[in-house]
Amino acid sequence: MKLNTARIRVPAKAARKGVSRYGAVKQAQGRIAVRRRAPQSMMSGRAVATSGGARQDVQVGSGCMRALQKLDAAIHRVLVAHSIQLLRIAVGLVFLAFGILKFFPGVSPAEELTIKTTDALSFDLIPGHIAIVLIASLECIIGLLLITGRFLRIATYLLAGQLIGILAPLALFTGRLFAGPHNAPTLEGQYVIKDIILVASGFVVASTLPGLVPGTDAAPSTQQRGQLRTDWTER
Repeated sequence: MKLNTARIRVPAKAARKGVSRYGAVKQAQGRIAVRRRAPQSMMSGRAVATSGGARQDVQVGSGCMRALQKLDAAIHRVLVAHSIQLLRIAVGLVFLAFGILKFFPGVSPAEELTIKTTDALSFDLIPGHIAIVLIASLECIIGLLLITGRFLRIATYLLAGQLIGILAPLALFTGRLFAGPHNAPTLEGQYVIKDIILVASGFVVASTLPGLVPGTDAAPSTQQRGQLRTDWTER
């Protein structure tokens, strides 16, 4: 926008105040410059508002991430403090439940398999009705020790003996355990596989026990120092 200075006239009121033609031209040029800067300032204002909104979105996103991190850390602390204890009680309840079932003839789905396995391992020296009572008592004792958290080292040794009785049918009666369609495991086979998982869980619990001889525990690594202890066996 060009300014036509030839058409600029000094108003009478301004002339009486001593404003010259040169001053009137300068005033007109100043008004034009203000009009030119107005759209630019509006655009810069919009840009500042847009960048401020972007910063606000970033702050909201980082706040949500921090909240999720705090929640994750809280869940991790609970799991570290109580997961082994919950596993111990759960395994103990399962052992106790299946042990009680074996006291009642015809109730346990693995009763016949248990009797046959005991006959094979003892060379028919232990009668079947006595063998099933012994196995039931063993499982109930293991379950009670795990639930109460007392004498866990004895429970570990009993679990090791139980593992022998669990793995024996896999070697002695493989065809019977996997006689389903396409050699799929039967109900008895699934029962045995389930027992392997239970015994493995019991060994995980046993891994938290302190050393039998004082001073034989492994020294904590650099990463383990300063972390929350999870050894629930220490009273």
